[in-house]
Amino acid sequence: GALDAIRRITVTMKPNRLWLVGNTQPATAFDAKFSLPFCMALMARTGRVAAADFTAANRCDPAIRRLMQKVTLVADPACPVKARIEIRFRGKKAPLVAEPVCRSPQLPDVAKKFTEALTPLTPRHRIEELLAVVDRLDRMQSLAELSRLLAVPLTRRLPR
Repeated sequence: GALDAIRRITVTMKPNRLWLVGNTQPATAFDAKFSLPFCMALMARTGRVAAADFTAANRCDPAIRRLMQKVTLVADPACPVKARIEIRFRGKKAPLVAEPVCRSPQLPDVAKKFTEALTPLTPRHRIEELLAVVDRLDRMQSLAELSRLLAVPLTRRLPR
């Protein structure tokens, strides 16, 4: 398939970032979030990387594991950008090269990510209450309402 056409993915970054994302054998959902090889393979396989995707099934998926083996992380103190990604394909001489641009997330992006992260843990109405309170923070006289919402125990734990 298309994934088999990927021969190698090389990510070059500053050395001080490599230690954080270099986990090549993520055993838990938390480990996988800090595994650039896992995240890149997951993105190539499914087209997305979201909080709900850090499952045991995805961590054990043979196609994702094969793709992870093709990811090489390179530490380069002279790297002029946050990261440089080079993807080499079978049958093609020139690699696909990308230098991801980090941008400040827009509020809808942050709210969406916040909602995705909390959905397995708490009811939707509580997430909406939290977002509404955060939206009013600059106009509030007290943080009591926010404290009350944050003090309620989470209903479930994330899957391992």
